[in-house]
Amino acid sequence: MSDKADCIYRLRIGMFVRFFVTIFLIIHVKKYYYESEYILLILVGKLIITDALDSIFTLFYKGNLKDCWNQCTGLHYYQSMDKVLDLLTYILIYFFLDCNPIIRFFILWRVFGVILFNITKNWIWLVIFFDFIKEYLVYLHFFRKNNKYLPFFIIGKIGFEYYLHIYRLSKSRCLKFDNSD
Repeated sequence: MSDKADCIYRLRIGMFVRFFVTIFLIIHVKKYYYESEYILLILVGKLIITDALDSIFTLFYKGNLKDCWNQCTGLHYYQSMDKVLDLLTYILIYFFLDCNPIIRFFILWRVFGVILFNITKNWIWLVIFFDFIKEYLVYLHFFRKNNKYLPFFIIGKIGFEYYLHIYRLSKSRCLKFDNSD
């Protein structure tokens, strides 16, 4: 089996596990923490944990790139599936939180970016159509409906997305493992 095929096999297992654990954790939060004043922070913490699950099965896989850490996450397959699973999770969160209109906007905003990224395989779409759901939930916890500081958080997130998807990619041959799948 080639490195790419082995990565995809391991990533599929990880995506499957991530999907079902995410559903379980959202149900768990709704059942046990729905009335908690920290519900949004608890939800974000669980989302961060589940977001990392898909790559656990490839964490120590080196393949031909012995000096790289988790080369499988550089595959377009991984990046594409990771973004789609993020969106499915966010849609569940949207219904969980009784259809918050700002969350709906940020989900739809990201949907456009993920579609354009999958069509063009150009990382810039993930920067322009940034993923802001977890950050917005944290913002909502601390500032409630006061959107006065929201633009500063958005600018910070765009900077982070630029670093993650553009700057880091230009510096790391590990993340350029294969973008043609």
